[in-house]
Amino acid sequence: MAAVEELRSISDQLPVLAKPRQEVTRLADQLQSTQVALEDLQSRLGADVAAEEALIVNYNETSAALHALTDRVVAATSQPA
Repeated sequence: MAAVEELRSISDQLPVLAKPRQEVTRLADQLQSTQVALEDLQSRLGADVAAEEALIVNYNETSAALHALTDRVVAATSQPA
């Protein structure tokens, strides 16, 4: 990730002051961990969205089939025997 590399590059250019270098390194590591977590969440959300879309399609198809069956039953029962 470019931002992490940039932070590490900045850290390498800092004077030999342990505190600022440690803070930059910590922030770079935290940024990288956050990116990994976001990528994981994004992939799981994508799977959830795909599953939801499949359920909606299934619901719509089942609903249409039920309406068609109901219409056929109504038509069959309303005809004189």
